[in-house]
Amino acid sequence: MIHQAIPQLPSLDLERSRDFYQRKLDFVLHRRYENLIILKRDDVEIHLWRCSDPAIPQSSSLYFRVSGGIEALYEHCERKGIVRLHLEDRPWGMKEFYVSDPDGNLLKFGQSSFGV
Repeated sequence: MIHQAIPQLPSLDLERSRDFYQRKLDFVLHRRYENLIILKRDDVEIHLWRCSDPAIPQSSSLYFRVSGGIEALYEHCERKGIVRLHLEDRPWGMKEFYVSDPDGNLLKFGQSSFGV
């Protein structure tokens, strides 16, 4: 039985990535290894792995489903200067905004427009 999925994103510079996720998105460092770091925030865990090909993070993305308060999260990211695509209602019933990390991984944040 599958009970959890943990996204793994490529990083060209683990320290720069760690700094971004901690300072800009309030993740907490959980573990550090030579070629991998594990970060947590709320019930979310992400792994960042060392990558040497810049094309890989440029083609990677992660979708965060938010269960409430997306406006406050958007405002936080806006204050940090990291919003790439502004918060708006999408035709598929989600309020979304997008952020990119320093290596180009696309981070999408979405909350149901229907309050579900």
